[in-house]
Amino acid sequence: LERGVRIDKEYVAVGKRTGDDSYSTGRYVHRASGRECMLKMVSVSVVGDAKAASLLAQLSREARRMAQAAHPLYVVPVERLMEDTSKNGRSVVALETPWIAGGDLRGWVDERRANVGDGEGDADLPAIGGVFNQLLKALEHVHGRKPCIVHRDVKPENVLVRDIARFDVALCDFGIARAVGPSAEVRSCLLYTSDAADDSLRVDL
Repeated sequence: LERGVRIDKEYVAVGKRTGDDSYSTGRYVHRASGRECMLKMVSVSVVGDAKAASLLAQLSREARRMAQAAHPLYVVPVERLMEDTSKNGRSVVALETPWIAGGDLRGWVDERRANVGDGEGDADLPAIGGVFNQLLKALEHVHGRKPCIVHRDVKPENVLVRDIARFDVALCDFGIARAVGPSAEVRSCLLYTSDAADDSLRVDL
């Protein structure tokens, strides 16, 4: 954790953030280097804020799990975990990851549904097969770490697309991931359902 960082001095926001005062995500540019990135931020009151403190613990744990699961192809890397205490009475902790212009797999699926005509979907089969193959390799990698990292939330929104033509996708959002020993058994439960069949699939193993 880098302390003493002035986030508003080092980064400039691009577009609107999502979330609220306690927890937000957004696209930023690092002023000095010009690199585009995603910042996931938690703001914690120094005098005590149970909700924000829980989010802070989750963010710190996520950075730790992503570092443990690191792989240049399969896992979105952690660039920085930093703390800004320049705001009166508040501590802002931010997790920086690269901005990936291709967006997430959910966006790609929705775009294809909107633009592909009847009978044209078969053209996407090689891409779908390639993406699944890449995801299986990613899961094999994270499950093979010591300790084993179990993502527990593999879904289209948590798969970022670098280059769909090359089946280049990577896992992100390790917020509820767990590190477990070799003899542990982990079960995931379905947290929501949807009219779309693919939304109701839990890929975690």
